[in-house]
Amino acid sequence: MFALGRENERLNFVVPKSEMVSMDDEQLVGKLNEALGWELRAVNMYAHYAANIKGINRIQLTPLFKQEVAESMVHADTIRNAIVKLGGICTTDRNSEHIVHSSNYRQMLEESFKTETTAARVYGELLPLLKHAGDGELYDTVEQIYLTELRSIEEMRLLLD
Repeated sequence: MFALGRENERLNFVVPKSEMVSMDDEQLVGKLNEALGWELRAVNMYAHYAANIKGINRIQLTPLFKQEVAESMVHADTIRNAIVKLGGICTTDRNSEHIVHSSNYRQMLEESFKTETTAARVYGELLPLLKHAGDGELYDTVEQIYLTELRSIEEMRLLLD
């Protein structure tokens, strides 16, 4: 029930069954929102690094960081759609983990490695929840994102070696 402003005036609000979120879905939506927060953070971090990289490393790393921005945007959009499909509400906040400002390419790559590793962990934690929920299509989609994150980890590792 929602109050309309006057003491005796009330409105009964009924949520259609299709829009109700079960306890399992709430846990799943929570984890999806965690993944979304990390993707939103990655967009900010990689855009910041693409703009701030200096010297000869700019030639190679600016396109890489911009590619990571685009990838994170696609992942965020995919996760947003999944949350809505489940009847949840998408976060609009990025993960609050501090984004380190640097113009040092090595530090940027180290921070990128940490971010990709954390994102992969979150997606890895999502997979069993999706399997339990029985949504094969969403499972396959998130598994592809997870594998993309693993490839990004390997790319960052190779750049750091």
